[in-house]
Amino acid sequence: MLESLTADSIIEEIWPILNGTFTPEKPVLYFGRAIRGGREELENSRKLAIEADKRFFIISKHVILDKQYDKDDVFDFEKKWKERFPHINVSQRDRRMIRIADCFAADATEESTGVGGERAYAFHLRKPSILFQHEKARNRPTMKLYAGRLIEPTLEDYLKLCNIKTPIHFYNNQNVEEVAREGFDKLSSCFLTTYF
Repeated sequence: MLESLTADSIIEEIWPILNGTFTPEKPVLYFGRAIRGGREELENSRKLAIEADKRFFIISKHVILDKQYDKDDVFDFEKKWKERFPHINVSQRDRRMIRIADCFAADATEESTGVGGERAYAFHLRKPSILFQHEKARNRPTMKLYAGRLIEPTLEDYLKLCNIKTPIHFYNNQNVEEVAREGFDKLSSCFLTTYF
């Protein structure tokens, strides 16, 4: 299903959800990831999304649109979105998607201000959340905080500092599907009585 996505098909699929005229049968997931990154990072994010798609309706499919790892596909989606809905900017649209979503997941391997903001908004709304990160980024500083002094915590340390109890599932190129399956199984268990 994810393999046949186009910018137009995604807009046609998500617009009824955004305007409140359609409710998917599966729990709605906002999946975030940095658009930048190399071929390997994009392939791993796509594998995470394919596992998520088995259990959830992914409302943010545009971030995994680049089937051939070409960022132009994502930019094509944004261009077509602006043409059809010039009154709804990208930030408004993504916040609306997160509000509608039942839960939130992100691949936090690559640093991204956008994904960081989406993550913070989902946490603020108390959405059940899960994060994934490639093992190679485990000890990479994620952002600077001022807490009496400048520090550069890892993502794990940042979540502890902020008392955010969101699990991080670390994966590598060999076990990404298995880690995704375990993580999304746990996340979907929050919705067993509601949707299934």
